[in-house]
Amino acid sequence: MTVSCAVAGCANPSYVHGWCQRHYTRWQRHGNPQTTLRRQPATRRVPRRVPRLVGLPARGPTATPTPVLTVKEATAVPPTGDPNWQTRAACRTADAEMFHPEKGQPATPAKVVCARCPSVGDCREFALSLPLSDDRHGVYGGLTPDERQRIRRAREAAA
Repeated sequence: MTVSCAVAGCANPSYVHGWCQRHYTRWQRHGNPQTTLRRQPATRRVPRRVPRLVGLPARGPTATPTPVLTVKEATAVPPTGDPNWQTRAACRTADAEMFHPEKGQPATPAKVVCARCPSVGDCREFALSLPLSDDRHGVYGGLTPDERQRIRRAREAAA
């Protein structure tokens, strides 16, 4: 014959000390088997401030758009003609892997670096002057290989 829980109104079978499993657990945690804790209303979690990596898009309703060069803007920047443009390039201090994203990965971080680079026009012209066989990978002058290919085709059609 099973004995029911000693707590008034509980018909569960006795587990230890005359209490059911639920009331025994409450006694272990709170010292009183009849304690019922009211759930606290969920509080809004305040996000931790974490420094964003350069080039990753901001999120949320107050996020400001990340400046990225569009193809039209990248081609509008004229080259300076400076032979030492690579020494002033913003990508010199950036991670090289950022400019060679894996297939399917966005090129946005690299384009953000290119958007603030003073040598973007020279870099673009350098990339467009490369033979097609050497220009398969990477972001140069704020342009991906597909964007550079479209510009080359448009220039060939205009010539």
